[in-house]
Amino acid sequence: MPIETFSSAVDFPTFQLQFFSAQELLNLSISGLDADPDGDKLSNFFEFLAKLDPTDNDSKITYTYSFDPDEILEISPILPGVIWEVQSSPDLQVWTAVPPEKYTVSGDTIQVDLSTFLPNTFFQVVVSDVAP
Repeated sequence: MPIETFSSAVDFPTFQLQFFSAQELLNLSISGLDADPDGDKLSNFFEFLAKLDPTDNDSKITYTYSFDPDEILEISPILPGVIWEVQSSPDLQVWTAVPPEKYTVSGDTIQVDLSTFLPNTFFQVVVSDVAP
């Protein structure tokens, strides 16, 4: 199923108006920065930054592992205009940026070459409103 993304909102209040009714806008547990009305464990602010739909549980960034023929982690969708950084960690405590030579971007998908990392390395994508 394709992920529907939204690029028209230039700021968070415009994003809120795009997705929430007048009544929902008054309830910050639905429309606030940290709210998660679709229950996908992504805050409204994250979904704003990633250009996702905060009311659709299926609208999220997904991680897919492939081990044949190469060990690849695919992260998508990462859309044009989204400021992102792939990070890795050996312990979920200390996170460092993955150097660009260890991944490629193809369309809306980041492909990380897992063979260049130690086993049991963790990964995350950080989206931001400020370039890293």
